[in-house]
Amino acid sequence: RRVHGGFFFIIIKMCWFAFCVIISFLFWDTSKACDPSSKVNFTTMTEGDYRYYEPGGISKCGDGSAFGFVIRKGSVNKVMIEMMGGGACWSYEMCSGTNYGSVLSEIKEINCIQDITSVGLPPNSLLSNPNSPVKDWSVVFVPYCTQDLHMGNNTHTYSNGTHSLTWNHFGANNILEVYQFIYDNFPRPDAILVSGCSAGALGAVTAERLNHHYNVLNPSKADVPIGVFSDSEFGLVTTTFAMQVPSMWGGECVLSHLFEGYENISSINFWNSTLTLERFWSVLLKRTPNMTWLLYSAMHDNVQAKYYREMGGTVDGFESKMVYLLQSLLQYSNLRVFTIHRGAHCFLSGSVAYFNPGFDEWINSSIHSIVKRNMSSLPESVVCEECKQSTATGCDGIDGSGLIEDGCGVCNGNNTACSPAVPSWASNPQCTSQAWLSESEIFPYCSNTGLRLSTLTKKFKNFDVGSYGVCAD
Repeated sequence: RRVHGGFFFIIIKMCWFAFCVIISFLFWDTSKACDPSSKVNFTTMTEGDYRYYEPGGISKCGDGSAFGFVIRKGSVNKVMIEMMGGGACWSYEMCSGTNYGSVLSEIKEINCIQDITSVGLPPNSLLSNPNSPVKDWSVVFVPYCTQDLHMGNNTHTYSNGTHSLTWNHFGANNILEVYQFIYDNFPRPDAILVSGCSAGALGAVTAERLNHHYNVLNPSKADVPIGVFSDSEFGLVTTTFAMQVPSMWGGECVLSHLFEGYENISSINFWNSTLTLERFWSVLLKRTPNMTWLLYSAMHDNVQAKYYREMGGTVDGFESKMVYLLQSLLQYSNLRVFTIHRGAHCFLSGSVAYFNPGFDEWINSSIHSIVKRNMSSLPESVVCEECKQSTATGCDGIDGSGLIEDGCGVCNGNNTACSPAVPSWASNPQCTSQAWLSESEIFPYCSNTGLRLSTLTKKFKNFDVGSYGVCAD
């Protein structure tokens, strides 16, 4: 009897366990399932929850590992997309020495939790400040693991003569997967703010894609306010860098698309000019008159200056060029800047920015104006006295000289020292079948391609092209 009774008891326990498993499966909140590759059910996420998600598709990190991003559910129909920074690489030594070849492990741990104070999401003053207008927004944090300023679309092999390293510069591809998540989960958001620091500040310029999805493809509903906040990166490059590096990264897809219709980058006149690829700021401002662009930086920024030197420029040349670029951009009504003379790189990290007098009011007022789609209410640009061309130090080291460095790194030069020529990537960009241009072809810029809309939608990823007839012949 004892044997039979014990056996009966075991059967009862097994049945109870099976019952609990079934009930748990039926009533388990799938939004809490922490497999990063599982589809995020954003609608069932709880306000304040964080999820780490690996979208797969065309995304990949530099070392070949999976790319993923972090989502925080907010309480309003507004979203802030933050692009992570972390330098760039264009040689074997630089790429093999970086710590940003994969998504940081501490970022992957941000999953199904509300308290992230003990994990590795970089601080952001726009979120931590109690007076911030975005504190209740949903947030998408985009890790940086490709070392290509979020603009790459190519696999490149670097060598030092003895060793080689194959690197996936897939930054633009990763951004497209992030934006697809935005399109799927925010059909008509009340506002979008794209921010980024350092390399992330240049990645933020891809917000132009968001504007085309929401406001260009459907002009009758062009009512989604979109703003960009670029922190501590003006995008200054030398001519030598601009001629060589984009083809390593596959950045020609992004750059050739951005300049199309505004600058003839296949002309030698473009490459003979004092400023080259940093002119994408003026092109973006012309291309997106309905968007608001906010730039924030120190004129004397050691990190930006360091990378400029690695491109072949000089310290004095960097500062004078920054001032020159700043002055040329102030003419645009959809741009505002906040500059100081000297300061730390990436001011937003750790609330450093809020120590600068007037910044708190300036950034909050700017975001409110973006949400209201009222550019006339934007605060004026704040330009430090040392940042004005009449008083700034020229590339010759003399205050107020007004001299700037040419693209070859020569003070007051004529851009001939480095024999600029039209690079092959500019005259014949090899990206017809690659992801970034394939999306842009679906958008209005493909009016001269001669490709049929039906062909494009069958050939490329399932981007939402609607029924507006763009690119149809």
